[in-house]
Amino acid sequence: MNAALPISELNGVIGSNLPHEGWNTVGGLVFGLAGRIPAEGEGVDLDGYHLVVEKLQGRRIIAVVMEKAPEPETPEANAEE
Repeated sequence: MNAALPISELNGVIGSNLPHEGWNTVGGLVFGLAGRIPAEGEGVDLDGYHLVVEKLQGRRIIAVVMEKAPEPETPEANAEE
């Protein structure tokens, strides 16, 4: 997705409540959560989603891939195997 997408629009589309108080765009959110300029292929996890930097242009995040984060394994899941 285009990293310039406003977080408020993304929240409306996916029905989430990703924070948008400190950041306006998806790229800004990823940058803020990483705490630095992430490299292409690096990602962050937030509220059950994994956001990965797909494309950078200089210091700017241009494209992000977003997917549901994998469910953490629980001891109960291991007991069923």
